[in-house]
Formats: sequence, C-alpha cells, structure tokens
Amino acid sequence: MNAGDKKRHSGFTLIELLVAIAMVAILATMAVPSFQGMMIRNQLTTDFNQVLTGIHYARSEAIKSRKPVTVVMTSGADGDGWKLEVWEGDGSTAVSCPTDAGCWKVMNENDSAVNVSVTTGSGSGKVTFNQLGRASSSCPLGTPCSISLEHENLTGSPETLNINALGNITRP
Repeated sequence: MNAGDKKRHSGFTLIELLVAIAMVAILATMAVPSFQGMMIRNQLTTDFNQVLTGIHYARSEAIKSRKPVTVVMTSGADGDGWKLEVWEGDGSTAVSCPTDAGCWKVMNENDSAVNVSVTTGSGSGKVTFNQLGRASSSCPLGTPCSISLEHENLTGSPETLNINALGNITRP
C-alpha cells in the first residue's frame, strides 16, 4: 500500500441518507390522501353491496315463500350507520327484530360513517315485495323507490339504487 492511495469505503454518507428520507417523506404525503379517499370509497361500496344483498334476499324470500316480505331501512340512532331488517308480511304490523319470529334477517352497520336515506312512494321507508317479487304497493308505477347511501366524508356522490313496481333493482 502506498502512502498516497485512498481507501474506498462503501456505504452512504449522511447527506445521501437525509436526501433519501426527505424523498420518501414527500412521496408519503402525496400518497396518504388518495389512500384515505380509496378507503372511504371502499367502505361506501361495501355498505352499498350489503344493502343490495339484503334487498335481493327479501325479494327472493317473497317469491320462494309465496308471501309478502318487507324491507325496512333506517339510519342509525345517532345519525351514523344504518340498519336493514327483513320482515315477513306486508309491513303493516311492526316487528321487533331480532326477537320476533317474523323477523328474518337483520343487517347492521352501527359504526359506519355511511348514512342512508330511503324514498318510497308511500313515504314509509319500507319496501314490500309480494309473492311475485313485485314492489307495486310501495313503489307505484312511474315512481321507483330510491335508497341512497352517502359517506359523511365524501359528499356529493351517493350510491343509489332504485326499485321499480315490477321489483327490478337497478342503479340509476
């Protein structure tokens, strides 16, 4: 080894490490807001699909049992979340879910940030399917029933489904 030779050291200098950390921090601050938006949209889609599943269940049970079946959608007690109940019968008699035998299914999302609003032709917030799977009594011809779900942190873009008199469930 000669006196003028420099030893080569492998590794990072402190400045290189600080620059790399700064770049990672900048990228993370740009990614977190879109990740939060994605999580909000996923929660809204999940709740929407649960509501859709409950309504399809009620319609199929009405056809299968050849009896009227009622779907009742309500917002949570404190304004957060929603509750879907499927009752046996035309909905004229209130059923206490889940203790009554007439209550077939209960779906809750109490801690959800998704709020629900139901618009029916009768104004009752209930949709009744008859033995043919039609919702003609609660959703008259020309005026479909509408169920909208909206996340409290994502205003202006609710997920909506319509139920027409024939019992068809569609997205507008």
